[in-house]
Amino acid sequence: MNPPASDLRDSLESARWFRNAGTMAAKSDNRTLFLSNWPDAFTACRAESWEQICRVTANLLFEYVAKIDPQEAREWQEAVAEMFQYTADLLPRKAIDIIQTQTPTPVFISSLAWTVQHALLEAEFCGGTGPLWYGALADWIVKGHFPCGWSGVWPKGGRLIVL
Repeated sequence: MNPPASDLRDSLESARWFRNAGTMAAKSDNRTLFLSNWPDAFTACRAESWEQICRVTANLLFEYVAKIDPQEAREWQEAVAEMFQYTADLLPRKAIDIIQTQTPTPVFISSLAWTVQHALLEAEFCGGTGPLWYGALADWIVKGHFPCGWSGVWPKGGRLIVL
């Protein structure tokens, strides 16, 4: 992993995930819709629109990487495998309380894994420049929240849904 990806990995490792779930962030704006409970978050991350946004943003990330450095784009699948292995280890450790105390849907784990994986890929290939969608989502996780959906028309209208 390059330094930006390594830094993000360290931030994810050291953060206490979900510690602020259900509370509004001290700094919030009209671009964020805060949820107050896990059942609503599980419903939000199951929405087809959220899944579509995640697919589109992942494709945009890969297209950006391929455009700026076709050689690096050839290393994409290898990096995906590395990030998948890392998130497969990280998520059960960081989400254990939610898994044990709530009734999460399988989509909760896959949505969380997708976000973390792609934030690491974004940091690995873009190094803090270019698309920063997943880095922004990972920042919510590091701050103790769960980004779980979108309300309204994406990307220009609407708000990110966060628990």
